[in-house]
Amino acid sequence: MRQLAKVTTGLLLIAALASCGGKGQPDDAGGSSSSSESSSSASSSDDKDKPDSTESTEGKPDTKAKTLTGTISDGVEPGCLMLKSDGVKYQLVGDATKKLKSGMKVEVTGKVSDNNMSTCMEGTVFEVDTVEKVS
Repeated sequence: MRQLAKVTTGLLLIAALASCGGKGQPDDAGGSSSSSESSSSASSSDDKDKPDSTESTEGKPDTKAKTLTGTISDGVEPGCLMLKSDGVKYQLVGDATKKLKSGMKVEVTGKVSDNNMSTCMEGTVFEVDTVEKVS
């Protein structure tokens, strides 16, 4: 009986793995492709994702220092500070933001960060270097 249970479990595992193998693959009406064809097409598609030295920076975060002006607001998650400037919502992070409160009018200097993970789930992460109150 124990032997039958092992064989049944093994067959179920093989069937599950076999059904997963074809997902995401286009149906090839011309027969099966060789592994060398698959790997060469995979590497050529990977090359599309690699940055080219002539590639434009359009769509990438601007990591140059910039100054934003606006009114601080609370984010949808606790402890998240937001600032809307020129129609863009920014999540303010960094030591310089510790004394900021919702409703304050400020001018902040810093840069957009694409290296920070956030639980705020809104806005573009902006690393603040300096803060000045604006009246």
